[in-house]
Amino acid sequence: MQNNKSSEKHIFGACLPAGATKNHYKALFPSDFPLSPIEIPPSRDFKKHTADKLLNVAKSLEEKSAYTQDSIVLFGHSLGCGLALALANFIAEETVKNPRVIISGSPGPGNPLITSNVASESIIDSLIEVFPTHIEIPKSFERYVSQKVVEDFSAAKNIYPYALPAVKYVSALIFGTDDNLCTSQDKEWWASHASGAQLYTYKGDHFGYMKSQTLAQLYRNVIIKQEYSN
Repeated sequence: MQNNKSSEKHIFGACLPAGATKNHYKALFPSDFPLSPIEIPPSRDFKKHTADKLLNVAKSLEEKSAYTQDSIVLFGHSLGCGLALALANFIAEETVKNPRVIISGSPGPGNPLITSNVASESIIDSLIEVFPTHIEIPKSFERYVSQKVVEDFSAAKNIYPYALPAVKYVSALIFGTDDNLCTSQDKEWWASHASGAQLYTYKGDHFGYMKSQTLAQLYRNVIIKQEYSN
C-alpha cells in the first residue's frame, strides 16, 4: 500500500552561519512556520569525510521529502551558503530531487574576503544587540564562538570544491545594504554568476534577521515563495 504523506509540511534545509550552534534559526522559523526546517549540522562537522557526509545529508533530505515535494530548497546564511551549495550539488547528482538554493549575505564561494577574527567580532557585536541590555556576554562564551568560527572557516576549504558547480541552482539572493561582511564586489559576483536568481535587498546589517521581525518576515516570505514556485 502506498504511504501517502501529502498532508505533511514541506521541508527545507537550513545551513548555519559560521560559529552558530543548534537552534540558531529557532526564532526565525518558529513552530507555526508553514514549512519544516531541517537544520543541517554546522560546516565544521563536514571537515573530515566531506563527500560521504554531504551525500548522507542529501539522501536524508530526499527521504524526508519523498512524498511531499519534487524539489528541495536549501537556505544558507553567510558561510552556510557554501554548505547549502555543496548539498545542492549532491542532491542534483545523487537524488531524484531538484535543488533550489537561497543565498543570504555571502561572499562568492571559495573567495571569503573576511577573516575568522572579523567574523567572530561581527557575531559577538550582533549578540550584544540582541541580548537584553542587563545581560553581559561571558568572555568564555566569546572564546567558544570564536573557536567554532575558526573551525567552520577551516572546514569550508573542504566544502567549497563541491559548492562551486552548484551556483547554477541559486534561485534567490538576499543582501543587507549595511552588511559590512558582504562587499559590493561580492554582490556583483553573485549577480553575474547567478543571473537568473531573484534579488532581495533590505536596509540592515549582516544579521538583520536576528534583530528585526520585519526582516525576519522577509526571509520567511522568500523561502515560502521559493518552495512553491514552479
